[in-house]
Amino acid sequence: MVGQLDLVDPALVSGPGPALDAGAPELPGLAGLPGADLQRLAREQRDGDLVRRLESAAAGEIRQFVAQWETLEAERRDLARQQAEVMAEAKARGYSTRALREVIRLRRMRPEERAEFEAVVEMYRAALDL
Repeated sequence: MVGQLDLVDPALVSGPGPALDAGAPELPGLAGLPGADLQRLAREQRDGDLVRRLESAAAGEIRQFVAQWETLEAERRDLARQQAEVMAEAKARGYSTRALREVIRLRRMRPEERAEFEAVVEMYRAALDL
């Protein structure tokens, strides 16, 4: 992540940074760098760690969402299989599955929506002398 301080040219910074001057622990591979460079490197390391933690948290949430979706998909497939079994049972007993599906579709409608639909169908039947 780039902060506002990262936009400053390190060549313009004079002298070592205040936080890493006195008694700062030596970081492996960073000996001899001016304090400002050490601060920048420490900030970049900290920002990188933060980004990795955020990415890890996001990845965990993404995994949870995907797992929930997959669970729901499996449940939906199981319900569809059960519905097919109900229709197969009705058909085996001699009922019209087409008529049953139509009745189920009509029952899903709100009463006023169903009344309007049936009025339109009745008007069409009358127009066609059915």
